[in-house]
Amino acid sequence: MRKRSKALVCAALVMAGCSSDEAKPKGGGSAEYVLKTTSFDVPAGQEKYLCYAQTLDEDLVIDRFDYAARPVIHHFLLSKAITPEPEGFSECNVLFRSSWVPIFIAGFGDATLSTPEGTGHILKKGTQLVVQLHLLNGTAK
Repeated sequence: MRKRSKALVCAALVMAGCSSDEAKPKGGGSAEYVLKTTSFDVPAGQEKYLCYAQTLDEDLVIDRFDYAARPVIHHFLLSKAITPEPEGFSECNVLFRSSWVPIFIAGFGDATLSTPEGTGHILKKGTQLVVQLHLLNGTAK
């Protein structure tokens, strides 16, 4: 039997922020931007590096990152791509690429990071976000 994680990044990563044409964050934004993947398998006793890339279709200001841990995720890295990555899901058997600018990283366990009030990560329309997942299925099934 394989361990399956459906819509993993949707459940694992929520970024609170607001979309804006202005260069500075607006207060009181409560919208959420969610990266959502398709299902995938990690066979028992195996590990994988998977990447999910998505290009923003509007400006985004991120003032909080929330991550709810999942048993199969060893760690994940949210980055901004300097050079384009394949859109959607792909295998990426690499720990890190020099063309990724890290924004948020989390290991095993829940994590939250908030920016100081009135600040945030400003991401322009056309920016490509990349989530790199290190998946580890330590079960025997």
